[in-house]
Amino acid sequence: YLNGNLLTTIDISNNTNLILLDIQSNELSTINGLSKLNKLKNVNLSFNNFEDISIKNESIEVLLISHNLLKSIDTHDAVNLKNVLIILNQLTTVDFSSNTLLETLVISGNKLQNINLENNTRLTHLYSSSNLLTTLDVSKNHELIDMRVDRNPDLTCIKIQNGQNPYVIKSEYQELNIDCD
Repeated sequence: YLNGNLLTTIDISNNTNLILLDIQSNELSTINGLSKLNKLKNVNLSFNNFEDISIKNESIEVLLISHNLLKSIDTHDAVNLKNVLIILNQLTTVDFSSNTLLETLVISGNKLQNINLENNTRLTHLYSSSNLLTTLDVSKNHELIDMRVDRNPDLTCIKIQNGQNPYVIKSEYQELNIDCD
């Protein structure tokens, strides 16, 4: 735990036994050594100055990186990610196709226009409010329990499959439908 220390740089490459890393509320824009920690499960990088980040670590299951300046995030090599919180950033695109174990994705308050969740069949919670989504297809997400998609002004239809019945918070102009054109 190194919260609120005004850190501008950090190298964690020698801390190979770390399981949890919480360095929120600093002045970080990079982190060195993350890929070397094969026991690391939980990472909190929230409230920093990250503009882009690449998570090259297979052991990480929980990634919290909210309230940053993120314009890009690469989680391709973080194949065991289960929970991701990246609210209030500046992301316009994301790719979680390699994160097939993903259960919770909280990505509200970005600038996303599209998000492909086709490979995320274990997803149970999706919070994508306050983005710029124009389409959303959750028809492959059969385990979805809770979905929040309100405040996406150009998203009028959310594609689901017959039998899906998640708890949904949506805007009044949005509908769930098996056929969105």
